[in-house]
Amino acid sequence: MKKIIFIILFLFLIACEQRQVVKVTCNKPYILVGASCCLDNNDNSICDEDEVNEEILTEKTTLDENEEKKFRETAEDFGRFVEQDKFGDIYDMLHSRHQKYKTRDEFIYLYPKFKGRDTYRSVILKQIDMESDEIAIAYYDVTFYNGYQETSGSIYFNKENGEWKLDSFGIIIFAGCKTTSDCYRNPQGLKIMCEETCKEKTNYPLRTDEGKEFECKNYLCNCKCFKDGFGKPVEPDIKHLN
Repeated sequence: MKKIIFIILFLFLIACEQRQVVKVTCNKPYILVGASCCLDNNDNSICDEDEVNEEILTEKTTLDENEEKKFRETAEDFGRFVEQDKFGDIYDMLHSRHQKYKTRDEFIYLYPKFKGRDTYRSVILKQIDMESDEIAIAYYDVTFYNGYQETSGSIYFNKENGEWKLDSFGIIIFAGCKTTSDCYRNPQGLKIMCEETCKEKTNYPLRTDEGKEFECKNYLCNCKCFKDGFGKPVEPDIKHLN
């Protein structure tokens, strides 16, 4: 047994003696980093790969800061337009996918109908959230002339052709109306919104007979929830807008 142990120890010692430490040598333009070589063309003792990554990060940070500044200016403009009742300027900020459902004149006419009698003393940008390169959200501190103050809900903006465009006011765009015929400009979008609204607010489904699903009431396309000869018009809920 002792002989076996001795042989094992002997072999281990031989292996240790045979093991050699390999020294890594890096010739210019390479430098030693850890146990390997990396390229350093400009001889500043920093791996070129690390410099490239740092430059990319710096460039991205600068772009992000510039984009945030650009969006902040757009969001501040919107707050000023709302405060000063510049409905046409608000329309001009809308994303084109909204503008195709309402003309500028129609929006200018309908906006104050939804705004009601609220008169703003000030609409001040409170906060912005850059959700991505294409989506951003703004929040506002709103003060009314009666002294009441509140913080607005989320106002969404989307990028279009390099510019930040307003992606809110869907209820005016898709459900605002002068006459019932206005409700049929985007019937599929309104239908989806109304189907969910009827399901949530009543025991009746949306009417299925074409041309009788909606009714313009108080400048808003109401959903006609109807079954077995009974039903009622219900205001659509914008959260169901698809």
